[in-house]
Amino acid sequence: MYFCTRKQALLSAQVLCVSLLASAAWGQAQGSISQQVLDRVDAYNANVVLEMAFDDPNRTQDFVNLGIAGTKFSTCKLTATDGIFCLDGKVVRHWPNPGDPQSYVDELSCNDPALKLDAKKSDTCTGMSVDLSGALWLAGKKASTHSLIKVVAKAATDVCPYGWSVLSGSRYCAIEFYAGRPLLVDIDPIGGDVGAAFKPCPTCALQSGVLGLEERKTSVFFPDPKPTSTSSPIVIASGKGWNLVGNEQLLSSALLQVPNGSATENFVLVTTTSGRILAKRTDVAGAASEVFNIPLERIQTSAQCAFGTQHYGIRTSSKSGRVYVTDRNFCQVLALAPNGLPFTSLVNDGASEDLTLSTSDSSGTFPPNGPTLAPGINIDLEDCSTNCTLLTNEEGTPAASLVGVQLASGSNSGATLFQVKGLVDCRYASPLPPGCAGAIVDPDSRGHPAAQLLNVTPLLPKEITSLFDASGIPPKGLPPLLISRQYRAQERNDFAFEAFFVVTEAGVRIVDNFTALYDVPVLEGVPASLGCLPDAGNLLAWDVVTAVNEVFKTTDIDGDNDAEHVDVLTNVGCVNPTIVKPPPRLSLLPYNLEVVPDTYGPTILSAVKSVTMGNDAVFARLVQNLYDDLEYVRREMACKPVDPVPNAGPAPLSAAVCNTLFSKWENGKVKLDKCVNAAFQPKQSAGDENCQSFISQLTNYRASVPATTSASDVANRVGELKSRVDVIRHVFDTRFLPSIPAAGFCRERDPDPDTCPDPWQ
Repeated sequence: MYFCTRKQALLSAQVLCVSLLASAAWGQAQGSISQQVLDRVDAYNANVVLEMAFDDPNRTQDFVNLGIAGTKFSTCKLTATDGIFCLDGKVVRHWPNPGDPQSYVDELSCNDPALKLDAKKSDTCTGMSVDLSGALWLAGKKASTHSLIKVVAKAATDVCPYGWSVLSGSRYCAIEFYAGRPLLVDIDPIGGDVGAAFKPCPTCALQSGVLGLEERKTSVFFPDPKPTSTSSPIVIASGKGWNLVGNEQLLSSALLQVPNGSATENFVLVTTTSGRILAKRTDVAGAASEVFNIPLERIQTSAQCAFGTQHYGIRTSSKSGRVYVTDRNFCQVLALAPNGLPFTSLVNDGASEDLTLSTSDSSGTFPPNGPTLAPGINIDLEDCSTNCTLLTNEEGTPAASLVGVQLASGSNSGATLFQVKGLVDCRYASPLPPGCAGAIVDPDSRGHPAAQLLNVTPLLPKEITSLFDASGIPPKGLPPLLISRQYRAQERNDFAFEAFFVVTEAGVRIVDNFTALYDVPVLEGVPASLGCLPDAGNLLAWDVVTAVNEVFKTTDIDGDNDAEHVDVLTNVGCVNPTIVKPPPRLSLLPYNLEVVPDTYGPTILSAVKSVTMGNDAVFARLVQNLYDDLEYVRREMACKPVDPVPNAGPAPLSAAVCNTLFSKWENGKVKLDKCVNAAFQPKQSAGDENCQSFISQLTNYRASVPATTSASDVANRVGELKSRVDVIRHVFDTRFLPSIPAAGFCRERDPDPDTCPDPWQ
C-alpha cells in the first residue's frame, strides 16, 4: 500500500506514495490495541531539509528540496502536526508549514539567560529534539558539564509551574531535568506507544524518556521524571561495552523495537565513525554486536560527493520497523530492516534492489547529516478541489481519494493524515481484549451490545492522543468519539476495524460538501470484504463508512437534548470503490464497519430481538433513525448559534429557512412512518404510495438547503444537512426498499413463530 503527498507529486507524473504493507504487519505484531501505520522521512544537513521519496517504485527523483534554508543546522526534528524544528546555531527555528519555507518562527535562543547555559560557547546547545506532546528537549553546555532541559509552551495568561523558569518573550517554561553530565549529543525522545513498550535495562520498568549519547562513547537513557523527583540516567553501554575499535567513536543512536509474538524486544542502535551500526539489546542481558557495515555494504558504483569529516546518522520507525541511515560523504539515505527473528543483522529493505536514495541530482549536491521521522502524512486540501488520491496499492489502484473539497476564502489548507489499524469493537469482541476500559458506553444500562456505543478515544494510539491535552474538552482536548448503536466492526474480522484520523491545522474551513472514495479491500490489503453493491440475498453485506469530528457535536444519544460526538453514516453510492459524503469536517473516519443486524436499541424501546438478514426491519429502523438525526441537527445545530465562532453571531440558517426545512421534514416524517409501518406484516398496498411521497419530500428538503454556507457556519452545518439527506436517500433506495419481504417484515415484539421464526434459537 502506498500513500501520496502533494510535495511528492512533484517527483513523478505517476502517483507517489509510502508503503503500508510492511508497516501494517509490523504495527499489528506489536500487540497493542491499535497501531498508527503511516510515517514520513526527511533528511537534513547544515543548510537544507529534503523530503525523501522512499517506497515509490515509480519515482523519477529521490527527494524534494523543501526550500528550508539554514546557516548551521546541527539537528532537525520533523513533527506529526507542527511542521519541522531545526537548531540553527544557537536558535531553535520552527517552520509550522514546511510547504511554506519563507514562514518560520524563532522559538527560542540557547543564549536565553533563563536557560543558564554557557552563552560564550559556539555550541551552547549540543542537541535538540521535540517529543510527541510538542515539548522541546535541549542538550546544553554549562561550563565543563552538560544539562538536559525540557521546554514547554505556555499560554500568555499562565505562569510557569513551580521550579520552572520563564524564557524571554514569556512563551515558554523550562526546567533542567538532568545536570552535571558529560558532553551530551544526539538526543532522541522515546514516548507514545514506543515508550510504553521500552525497557531500558533487564530489571527496569517500562518507561518513556530521552535517549542520548555522552562523550561519543556512552549510550544513556534519561527517564522522563517528575519535576520534583530525582531520577538517575541509565547507561545502556559504554566504550568496551560497544566493542569500539581503536579511536572509534559513536555518532548517533536510536531505539529499534522488534516484535516477537506478543512481546517486544528492545535494541539501541548506534552508528560509529567507522561506519558500523552496532546493536545492544536492553531488556535482557547480552553483548553489543555489529549488525551492519555501511562502507562495506555501500553500492559499488556510488561516487563520493563530499570530502569533509564523515558522519552517519540513524533513526528508526516504530510503524514500519525500518531503520533509516544517512551516509554524508556519499550523499545517500538507506532504508534498512531487521533480518527476522532472532534479530542479528540489518538488511537493505528493497524488494528487488537496494533501497538507497541519493541526495544529489541535477538540482544540487546535499550531503546529509541525519534523518528525521514523524508519524502521519501531510496533505494539502487545496490539491483536493478536483480529485486527490491519498492511497494506492503497488499496482496503482486508488484506495482512498478526496473529490471536490472546497475551502472558504482565506482558509488554511494543511492537514495530517494518520491510518489506524487493529482497533477493536469492545462491545462485541470476545474475549474482551486489554485496553477496552472506558470504551463501552451504555447510556440506558441495558448491557446489550446493540444498545451500546463504542468510545474510540481510549483505543487510539498515543501518537494521536498525545496531540491533545488531557481535558477531554475540544478543541485542545479529545472528547469521547462514539460509534453509534447501528454500526459495529465486521464480524468477519473478529470485530476489529480500521480508520483514518485527520488533524487539520488551525484555520481550515471547508464549505459545502465533498465526496470521498474508499476501496475497502485495497485499504485492508486483502481481496475479501463485505462489499459495496447491494446483494439481494444478503443486504447486510455492506462495507459501512462513518465519520465523527472531535470539535463539533452531532446528535443526542440519551434523550437529554445534549449532543455528543457521535459518528455519522457517510455511504452515498457504489461504483467500486464505495462513494461516501462525510459531514464536511475531517477527523475520525472508520471505513470497514457493518450495520448491526439487530434493531434492539433506544429508538425501539419494546424490541428484544429481530429477524436477521433479508427478512428483518434493520434498514427500516436505520432510515428512521437517520431521518430523526437530520431533524436534530437542523433544530439544535443549524438553527441555533451553538458552534464556536469568533464572536457571538447568528445561527448558520435563517429563521425563514429553518421553518421551511422543518415543514418539509415534518411532512416527510409522516410519509416515512406510514411507508415503514405498511412494510410490516400484514403488508399494506398503500405503502408504495407513501414511500414515493417520502422520496418527493426528501428531494424538496434537499432543494431547500441553501446553496452556500454563511460566515457564521463554522461547523459547516449546511454541508452536513446535504450530506445527511444524500445518505438517507441512498439507504432508502438501495437497502431499505429491497429488504422488504413479499409478506412484510416480522414485528419486533412477539413475532408469530409460524411466519416469523426466531433466528436466535
